[in-house]
Amino acid sequence: MHDVEGDTTFCASCSEPLIVRDWYELLDYRLGEDGACPKCSAKLAGWFDAKAGTFGRRRYRVAM
Repeated sequence: MHDVEGDTTFCASCSEPLIVRDWYELLDYRLGEDGACPKCSAKLAGWFDAKAGTFGRRRYRVAM
């Protein structure tokens, strides 16, 4: 089920969308290396890269 708003990470201080996802696809990534919101400079908890990495759908072989 696709739920862009439910998959989005928002700034706890100003409610700016910081990491926008649609299921396994990154649609927007607005964090710097310091993990701060570009609008209000509040830091998001966690470790972040300066730009989005490779994240997405992957197929894995599963033995049943």
